[in-house]
Amino acid sequence: MADTQVENGYLFRYVPYDDGSLQKAMDKRYGPGIVVVRSQLRPAD
Repeated sequence: MADTQVENGYLFRYVPYDDGSLQKAMDKRYGPGIVVVRSQLRPAD
């Protein structure tokens, strides 16, 4: 499940996982820096 939040003029979209392809698609559709995709999963160290 994804969550969306608007803050400081940006739309933040929190998703379970993004390998960069979702951010790239959002940049192409809405323009760079409008939608910020944040992956909830982080690499294990």
